[in-house]
Amino acid sequence: MKPLSTMMKAWLVTAMCVAIGLSGLLAATPNPTSGSAGYFMMPHHFDSQLTSSVTSKVAFKMPWPAELVDVKCAGRAFSSSGSPTFTWTIKAAGSSIATCAPTTASTEVTGTVTTSAIADEALITIDYTSTGSTPTADDMDLILIFKRQ
Repeated sequence: MKPLSTMMKAWLVTAMCVAIGLSGLLAATPNPTSGSAGYFMMPHHFDSQLTSSVTSKVAFKMPWPAELVDVKCAGRAFSSSGSPTFTWTIKAAGSSIATCAPTTASTEVTGTVTTSAIADEALITIDYTSTGSTPTADDMDLILIFKRQ
């Protein structure tokens, strides 16, 4: 067997150092900040007039385990006689995990997250509920902010 040349030895040592250095990168890393890649938003815009409650206005399966970090909602205009309410209810596997109820036109509202853990492949549904006499909400927005687990 022929001995390795000096150049080949240097190349092998360099390759081993790189491999050892990269293995450290594969180790556990700290949680990301809210502006980093571990977080994602799912904006939903309803470019229409909502005049009645709707079950499962949106439905999707969560592609991986996640944590619901925040919910935000708003609407361009609201009207009704009486004391109307306009509420978004977010459900995971049929159980309510968050709600958001805008009250003033063109004002963002932060919702309430009651359960943040979402299982892999969980069915997420979003229900819209309105009360009052002939309630009307125009151009509603709902933003879900998740952190991948």
